[in-house]
Amino acid sequence: MEILTAKLNVKLIDKTKLFQGKEALYLDLILIPTPNSQYDDYLIKQSGKKEDDMPIIGGARILKKKEAKEEPEPIEESSDLPF
Repeated sequence: MEILTAKLNVKLIDKTKLFQGKEALYLDLILIPTPNSQYDDYLIKQSGKKEDDMPIIGGARILKKKEAKEEPEPIEESSDLPF
C-alpha cells in the first residue's frame, strides 16, 4: 500500500462543482498517474463532465510505500523438550 501526500491550489477549484452531502460540502477529484514527470507522481484534476475542461489543480507524491508484513517462520516442534 502506498501513502500519498497532495497539494491543491484552492484558487483554481470551480466552486460551482462543490456539492452538499448529508453533513459536509464535497469536491470530487481525479488523480492521474504521471510516472515520467520530474515533479509529481500524480496530477490532480477537479472532476467534471467529459466536455468540461478539467484544469490541473494540484499534484501528489508517493510519501512512502508500506512494505508487506513478513510472515514469521513457523517454529518446529521437537520431542526433545524437557517439559
